[in-house]
Amino acid sequence: MRRYTRILVLLLPVPIVLGCAAFVTLKGQDKKAKKQSAVVLRRPDQATAAPTEHEVLDQLPIADAFVLEESDREKRIKRQSKNARHDNRRSREITEAPYPLNVTVNTHWWQGLAALPFADSDVVCLGEVVDSRAYLSNDRTSVYSEFTVKTEDVFKNQGELPTAKGSEVVIERSGGAVRFPSGAIQRYTTINQRMPLVGRRYVFFLKRVYQETLSLITGYELRGHHVMPLDGSVNPTGDKLPFDIFKGTVIDRFLDSIRAGVKGGMLVGIPG
Repeated sequence: MRRYTRILVLLLPVPIVLGCAAFVTLKGQDKKAKKQSAVVLRRPDQATAAPTEHEVLDQLPIADAFVLEESDREKRIKRQSKNARHDNRRSREITEAPYPLNVTVNTHWWQGLAALPFADSDVVCLGEVVDSRAYLSNDRTSVYSEFTVKTEDVFKNQGELPTAKGSEVVIERSGGAVRFPSGAIQRYTTINQRMPLVGRRYVFFLKRVYQETLSLITGYELRGHHVMPLDGSVNPTGDKLPFDIFKGTVIDRFLDSIRAGVKGGMLVGIPG
């Protein structure tokens, strides 16, 4: 086979031109910086843009496929109890595939939900995500993620275990990533659902599923001066999700809608 080598030599003048634009590429020094760069480097006009599919997958909490059991008996029993609720989600155990694997569960989980689903929520709160972790179920058929949230305000609070303003709550959502000893990472998600990010502030709508366990129904990120729905904006049929009505809404107007909803008034929430 014949090979051709092309060499292109460009001779450029090197005068210093005042007012020229400088383009600087910043490379992250560690994996954490690399993960966050997709969000941090967005232009102002992208502030309310939904993350790309690649960004969504890259931001999933990661569970190691093989880890030692918790040594503390009480903590171990508590974790096993949480894991058990996610057993039998798939027909077989999660194992390493011979090729890159991203699995998406296709459901219509958003159907019937209001844009602000108070009726389906036991707790509605505003808070910052301070930690995120992923775990495998006991039978290793599924992965789920947990997020520790430090609450700033609690708008709705019902159930035997009340959520106090300023306290930390743990919320969970199905899905996450699994890392194998080879270094390969497999990702498991639900269509049109995203995971909240550490260091970000959200209004969360939560359902109590077992004692202190709160499941994430949906949420809204308070980004800059505006609101961004946590969950996807367009489903496979091209129909918009109910949460889109608040996309780009000024935060104060959005919070007014939340408070109106708590009081049983008409939900306003006009974007702007």
